[in-house]
Amino acid sequence: MARRSANAPRVLLSTTASVTPSRAAAGAPKDNATVVVLNLSGAPCKQYGVRFPTSGTWYCHYNSGSALYAKDFDNIGPKTTEGFILPAGQTTLPLDMSRHSLLIFSKTAPPNVTATTRAAPAAEIQPPTPEPETQPTREIEEFIEELIPPFPYMPVPLPIEWHP
Repeated sequence: MARRSANAPRVLLSTTASVTPSRAAAGAPKDNATVVVLNLSGAPCKQYGVRFPTSGTWYCHYNSGSALYAKDFDNIGPKTTEGFILPAGQTTLPLDMSRHSLLIFSKTAPPNVTATTRAAPAAEIQPPTPEPETQPTREIEEFIEELIPPFPYMPVPLPIEWHP
């Protein structure tokens, strides 16, 4: 079982191929976190619940599914001029996401914010429970380290060097 360091991002996976990593420096308040939401599926997500580290106002800094980047994009999801207010006690925000898209959120307001909206009520997503540490299924056996001679190197002439 792999161990996770204290600074490693927490990644939440679901059956819709959405990934939500959240990273904060060790000991930093959760208000300094950045949340990245990925929709890896080929279908847009409607009102998909994404768990944020804390309640409060979260601002969208980037939406790769925006039509600003290409005309054939779905143009679904929050705009980079929007903020969402999660009321006290609510950490799940229902989001619309374009197919194959990436959203970036933080609590720092970008300079071009035009509106903040109160988040729709959503069922809370429980934080992941840490897996208990387990013992190996069998004892580690003693092993003998073998010294293997290096592969024999034989120079082979290049075609230009070859003169029959």
